[in-house]
Amino acid sequence: MIDVKAYVMTDQFFGAPYIDSDEERDHPAAHRHMHGGFAGTDTRFRFYFPSVATATKGGCSTRCRGPMVVPKTSSARHSVRPSAD
Repeated sequence: MIDVKAYVMTDQFFGAPYIDSDEERDHPAAHRHMHGGFAGTDTRFRFYFPSVATATKGGCSTRCRGPMVVPKTSSARHSVRPSAD
């Protein structure tokens, strides 16, 4: 898990960041799933990172970069999920 305790806040709106889930998942394709938010706000985030095997299979050798997708929703539950392709 990523340690965010040492992060020094400089933003006046967002509270301290936290990560409440950091796990490897196999469905629908192998990936690392991270979920968290910012204390004192309703802001949540969800990240999906491809596994090394998935990234290599897709042609990435060191870093995978995809389009930035920002869903227009008030909930992290309605986010874009990785595909099995």
